[in-house]
Amino acid sequence: MPNPSINPGTPFVFVENLSKRFGPDWALARASFTVERGKLALLTGDNGSGKTTLIRCLSTALTPDFGRASIGGVDIVAGRDAVRGLVSCLNQPPGFYGGLT
Repeated sequence: MPNPSINPGTPFVFVENLSKRFGPDWALARASFTVERGKLALLTGDNGSGKTTLIRCLSTALTPDFGRASIGGVDIVAGRDAVRGLVSCLNQPPGFYGGLT
């Protein structure tokens, strides 16, 4: 059931210059995009390109250092608890393939 508090005229996911640093290194630098409600998006990139960091920021597991983002019109930093009611994140468990050396 659609959430009536979500403004249908705004993107469901809004990201502008979202950036995250770990020490001196930027793990995510100036990511910007939108995803309209009801649409799918595919996130691709090389290892270490910031995909997991982006998802962790959008799901409120990490706080970005710069930029802004919202989910369903709710700011991911100021409305952290409300965002958690709108998203879920299921990451691949870390590990190595046994046959590789």
